[in-house]
Amino acid sequence: MAAALSTTDKLIQLRSLPAFRLVTLDDLRALAERCQEKSYRAGDRIFTEGELGSSLFIILRGTVAISQGTGTRMSEVARLGPSSYFGELAIFDGGPRTATASATEAGATLLVLDRQTFIQFGEKNPKVLLEVIRGLTRSIRRMTDQLRVVKVPTPHAADDDDELSDGDLPPRSRRL
Repeated sequence: MAAALSTTDKLIQLRSLPAFRLVTLDDLRALAERCQEKSYRAGDRIFTEGELGSSLFIILRGTVAISQGTGTRMSEVARLGPSSYFGELAIFDGGPRTATASATEAGATLLVLDRQTFIQFGEKNPKVLLEVIRGLTRSIRRMTDQLRVVKVPTPHAADDDDELSDGDLPPRSRRL
């Protein structure tokens, strides 16, 4: 196992992210001191879809697979590497995770930033919040574009013999 990162090493890692480039060194050092370093072996779950979330994760080494669904219906929606971050939805609302994050075959070393620390830091450095929101917006646009490609059954299609049952639809698409 690699030696723990010093505060200066964490500061350098944070500075590599676009959201933190304009932050003063003093502010970034204070944030680095509050980040926890955590390592995961290949296949380890970092968090599971549906769990309440309260942390943002920054990848230092290795890769992380982001997947949605369960069991045989689980599909990878993204694979992230060093200098990427994930878990940002929960950092804003503390709600349930919208996906599962797992270390890939390479394992992963992450910086973990809790919600309260991030919000306090963002209040002092609003440009960081704006940059993270821009990232969320890009993700929403990408998902919206992907949804345009998916053929959604129309109401009159329910009369056809090859009707989809609720079990054939992803959880968020189930009929009410």
